[in-house]
Amino acid sequence: MIGRGAGAIKGVLFDKDGTLIDLHVSWVGAGVATGEKLCAMAGRPWAFEPLLRESGYDPVSGRLDPRSRWAAGTTETLLRDWIARLELPGGEALVADMLMFMTEHASTRVAPLADLPALFGSLTEEGLVLGVATMDLEASARGALSRLRVLQALDFVCGCDSGHGEKPGPGMVLAFCKACGLSPEEVVVVGDTPHDMHMARAAGAAKAVAVTSGAAGTDLLAGLADHVIDDVSGLLALLRQ
Repeated sequence: MIGRGAGAIKGVLFDKDGTLIDLHVSWVGAGVATGEKLCAMAGRPWAFEPLLRESGYDPVSGRLDPRSRWAAGTTETLLRDWIARLELPGGEALVADMLMFMTEHASTRVAPLADLPALFGSLTEEGLVLGVATMDLEASARGALSRLRVLQALDFVCGCDSGHGEKPGPGMVLAFCKACGLSPEEVVVVGDTPHDMHMARAAGAAKAVAVTSGAAGTDLLAGLADHVIDDVSGLLALLRQ
């Protein structure tokens, strides 16, 4: 796929959580802590498990339903839903406080799913332009990527608050292309959810590559992606084919 002629891949746009970073170590753990805190604030500790289950989290397996609003939506949307269900007062101030709490909790538990400095270095040596598109906040994403020592290797980072829309819409891919002087036909999108694959299709990306290191398995992703790999460590070999 990598090359200089027509049809060559020139850029790779990654999802973050579940693709580059262990989703369950960071955001699921942060969500569980936040849900517990909100239930305590509401004086309804017994509502904790039902609240998480209704959002797509299985407390027994510790896994998320990849089609749930928790896995595919924004943190802010999830928090607004929880606050409304628990009938907590506080309005926008409470939403902002809990968003900060959950984001800070997740930021202290950033676990990479591969040797990202080595991977990004190899991809850059191949002449590829790299970007990240996440449903996390942009500032939070940049902080996590900086801690992983890969922010400097990226030409583009956007989040759900960057003004390019949300997944599965095409906006994030198109913004990456505009910022880096690429066309969608020159870009591979790599992600772990159906929303990532639908985003790639909506934008007209050259390839949609799914990884099974996040919320979804091969059974769900195989019919949506051009290629399915275990994790991003296998991406370079795939692109060299």
